[in-house]
Parts: sequence; C-alpha cells; structure tokens
Amino acid sequence: MEQPRYKETCDKLFAVLGYSDEEKTEALGALKELHEKIHALRSADELAQASHAFFKAILEEYAGFMSDGLDAARAHELRKIASSF
Repeated sequence: MEQPRYKETCDKLFAVLGYSDEEKTEALGALKELHEKIHALRSADELAQASHAFFKAILEEYAGFMSDGLDAARAHELRKIASSF
C-alpha cells in the first residue's frame, strides 16, 4: 500500500490559505499533537489500516471550517484538496 502524502496535502491547504512559514509550523505542530494522541490509543496495525480514513475525516472538517469567510474560489480549492485525498 502506498504511503499517503499527509504533509504534501497539508502544504497544499496552507498555500491556498496563504499561511506564512510561522503559521504553517504552528498548524503542523497542532496536527503532530493530534498524531501523538492517536498513536497512544491505537496499535501500529490499526493505525496502518485506519490512518488514511482518520486523516481524510480531519482534513475535510478542517477544510470546511477554514473555508468560512474565504472567497468562493479559495473555499472551493480547499474542498477540492480535501476531497481528492
């Protein structure tokens, strides 16, 4: 199974949002915190099977939340990135 490209997907989202390097680092730090909590709750085998679904669900929720207040084109781009993961 091909390893999902989590950081690459996050980088695409952050580019659409126009995040500075500092904002990207902060957002990735928050995701890393979540990653650590999930790893504490699941075995490596469970994570290997479920990580894509976990990330996609979080990604879609994040894209929806961050779309509030954006122009239609940027909101559409966020949703497109999330749905294509």
